[in-house]
Amino acid sequence: MINRLMLNFLVMGSVLIYACQEESNMEPIPATEVESTEEKGLLLAKFELSAGHEIYFEGFPSGDILMSESGTIDRMEEQVPFGDSQSLLERYLTLAPKELPVPEMLLNSYEGKLEDIDLTQRATVKQLSTPILLGRAEYHALQVQTESSKCSDVLDCAFEYGGSGGPYKVCHYKVTSNSHTQSSGDRKRTVSSSYTIACSRAIKVSHQRRVLQGFSWKWKTLNSTKHTVQPGHWRKLSYKGIHRERRIVRTKNSGGFWKGYSRFYSGSI
Repeated sequence: MINRLMLNFLVMGSVLIYACQEESNMEPIPATEVESTEEKGLLLAKFELSAGHEIYFEGFPSGDILMSESGTIDRMEEQVPFGDSQSLLERYLTLAPKELPVPEMLLNSYEGKLEDIDLTQRATVKQLSTPILLGRAEYHALQVQTESSKCSDVLDCAFEYGGSGGPYKVCHYKVTSNSHTQSSGDRKRTVSSSYTIACSRAIKVSHQRRVLQGFSWKWKTLNSTKHTVQPGHWRKLSYKGIHRERRIVRTKNSGGFWKGYSRFYSGSI
């Protein structure tokens, strides 16, 4: 009996050590060698700012949270000027009138001190059940710009090279291929962010993170079915969650092109 217990202990210990080594030495896996599964999200809140311009927040069982902002190309600069260091909670509060409650997932995602945030008279809810339509005064108070832009314009984008674990950003000036994948190359990134301008074809944008299922690593897609960018539209997507290797996959039918950027980093969004 003792010998059998010792044998079981040694076997289990070997498996544990092996698993730890696998995690610490994890290398990027080519997209063709893995299976992709999908994770469904819960719509936390949605804001309608003007015709074709909307922002929504979505939460996932894994703890990842999404923020999406989209609009039309003829008013491409009509984007809310959120600060780079603003958290998801702070961005929600920038949009939400004072009487609106706060979704619990957004509140729990805040990494700072809640006493520093003005939550006076705000209740908490699981989700806001109906879209919030911002009136003209509330909309202009956000100080959005309304300059026109075209797909022929040069994309205003600057590369970031990810040195010492910093932000890694790749600019895509004119992509004609039907399938394009951009990987973070580092599992310790907590945020993936994309900006996609669909110039003449619909573009499906999938944000994925690497997860361990059983004894193999697989890519998990975060609700990509909602993230098709229709021709003549733009969309910004930002996902924040656990430290994992992340990638952004864009696909389209033959013809046309898209432009934008892919960015991976750790920190606030």
